[in-house]
Amino acid sequence: MLISLFKRKQKQKQDGLAGVTIDSTGISVSKIRHQEGQPPSLEACAYRACDVTNQASVLASLVDELKLKGVSCSHVLQPSEYTLLFIEAPDVEADELKSAVRWRIKDMIDFHIDDAVIDVFDIPGQSHGNRPRMMYVAAAQSALIQKKVELIQNAGLDISVVDIPELSQRNISSLLPEDVSGVAFLCLSETSGLITLCRQSTLYLTRVLDIGKQTLFSASDAEGRARAFDSVVLEVQRSLDYYESHYAQAPIKTLVITDEHENVSELINYLNENLGIKSRMLDINIVLDSKIKMDDAMQAHCIPAIGAALRSMH
Repeated sequence: MLISLFKRKQKQKQDGLAGVTIDSTGISVSKIRHQEGQPPSLEACAYRACDVTNQASVLASLVDELKLKGVSCSHVLQPSEYTLLFIEAPDVEADELKSAVRWRIKDMIDFHIDDAVIDVFDIPGQSHGNRPRMMYVAAAQSALIQKKVELIQNAGLDISVVDIPELSQRNISSLLPEDVSGVAFLCLSETSGLITLCRQSTLYLTRVLDIGKQTLFSASDAEGRARAFDSVVLEVQRSLDYYESHYAQAPIKTLVITDEHENVSELINYLNENLGIKSRMLDINIVLDSKIKMDDAMQAHCIPAIGAALRSMH
């Protein structure tokens, strides 16, 4: 059985929802329990470094260690494992949307459309002016999805959702006080970055940066770092401008960053001086009900898995 990408809200099991991320360097697993009127409760969270040769055994070990056998699970794909497209929405009835989208994107992906699992999500607030209505489409190869499903099920989890990092970040953003009026979120990896702009639990805009920690913090002099930091300022500003103009939204006033690099405070200071909005680090400890206190390094590893486990709220 193949699972549709970012499947709609599941009926939450009594024992909560687990989140899993798997990449070439390690595995992160979390578990969230959500009770109405209460902050989400982080009941389990762990990261283990591993390579592709022992992913199955490491994941099974984590599931046993965290007592997650049989728990429903949301898995977040890696950026290289799917394609996210921003397209003009087909003017068709709802029951014809998927087939119309498949036809429209068949030449936009690097594998045959018959081998694709796709899903779509709409964006509100596009009724003004004469602009076409846009929507996001995610596509992944069905064989890859099947492989991930089997890996996770064999470890003892009950996989119910295959998700993407953009929506995982949306789930984190929805917990922040700034989400009421809108919040920008930047997650940095070694070679890239992911910006999401969200308001009231809705993802409006996402942008991938082709610059990551390796480039941002490798320059030995202040001038070189400033040039690298300017690229982040430019991309964030472009995103903010598009969000305001295309969706007719009030300006976003806060950028939240997650990263464990020792020099990230220098980047935040630079953004505060040059971007025109407040920039700050994410501290997941203050938005979740948890006895598990995570340092910056642990947060950097586990934020996507935590965001996946928060899927039960959306």
